[in-house]
Order: sequence, then structure tokens, then C-alpha cells
Amino acid sequence: MNVTHMKYVIIIVEIGITNRDYLLDTDKFKKQKYEDLIEDLKARQFNQQTKIRVIPYVMTWEGIATKEHRKYRRDLGISDRMEAHIQRVVIQETHKIVMRDMKMKEDYDSVEDPQAQTGWMPAWMAPVTSGNGPAWIPQPVSA
Repeated sequence: MNVTHMKYVIIIVEIGITNRDYLLDTDKFKKQKYEDLIEDLKARQFNQQTKIRVIPYVMTWEGIATKEHRKYRRDLGISDRMEAHIQRVVIQETHKIVMRDMKMKEDYDSVEDPQAQTGWMPAWMAPVTSGNGPAWIPQPVSA
């Protein structure tokens, strides 16, 4: 077999779980997001017959998906069980992030200073207490 006649395919898959109100926008955004990368790869590749395909694997928390979703699943060989696993893992990771951010907010809400009770703040803005009560001293940001 002559190597020059072989065809290659690069498949870029991005998985996303979103709110049903943003399902179509998220699908469209994920497709457009990789257009520059695809153009760059096409310009650099040695084999001009290589095809590059982006698959935005997007669904909602409830399992609602776009019209193309079934086709994407078939192309990727994703079973119902695997799809449920993907959805569960993404939801778990999102839950961890939300809980981490909520913990930070709760820590700030417990501070006596009413200004600190307005919501989440970055860690470097954490209040420093001195003998006279809380003082707002910016802390160095870790790199």
C-alpha cells in the first residue's frame, strides 16, 4: 500500500453539559471555538488528505441533546451506559467546583464585617483580623 494514498482523520471531541436554555448556543460555540485550530492544523499538516472533524458532544443536565447528538454518539461508538457515565462524571466535577466556591462564600459570610457578607471574594481579599477587628489588607497573590 502506498502511504501517499492513505487518508487520516483527526477528531476533536469536547464534552459539555449545559442548561437547556443554552444548549444550541453552546453547541454552536464549541464548533466555532475550534475553527482557528483546524485552519492552523490544515496549514501545518504534511498529508493534505487529512480530514479534521470537531464533535461538540453537548447535552443538558436532564439528558436533552441537539439533533446531531445521536449522529455524534454513533460516530464515536458511545453506548447509553457510556453516555450516562460521561454525564455523571461531568455533573460530579461541576458539583465539586460549586461546593468549593460555596464554601468560600460561607467562610466570608461568617465574618463579622458586614462588607464581607456581600458575597464571594477572591482569596487574596480575605479579611485579616487584628486587635481592633477586621482590617482589609490585600494579601499577596500566589503565582
